[in-house]
Amino acid sequence: MATILKKNLNGSKGILSFTHKENKKLDNPITHFFLKNSLLEIKKNYFLSMLWGWFHENHKDVPYIDFHLAGKGTLSFKNKSNNKILDFCNRNFIDKIFKKKELNKI
Repeated sequence: MATILKKNLNGSKGILSFTHKENKKLDNPITHFFLKNSLLEIKKNYFLSMLWGWFHENHKDVPYIDFHLAGKGTLSFKNKSNNKILDFCNRNFIDKIFKKKELNKI
């Protein structure tokens, strides 16, 4: 599911993030044909990212994606120079409620 990580405000581009599951839609020639113009329009106001939830090695380029979010060592691309990977994954977006707390166990 696509998520807005940062809104497009005051002339500053926002960030729209897809999960690796949406990659099938971006990679499919038929859906790619219909999505191309919409994605180009969105890219005028947003950077597009993709969040990867598990290990992928030597993946091919993903069209329209500006950068990828994946835990260190869990994602690599055939063409490394075309794909920027930032060391962020699901654990970096967990709400504070799940952080360790110093509580007495009963």
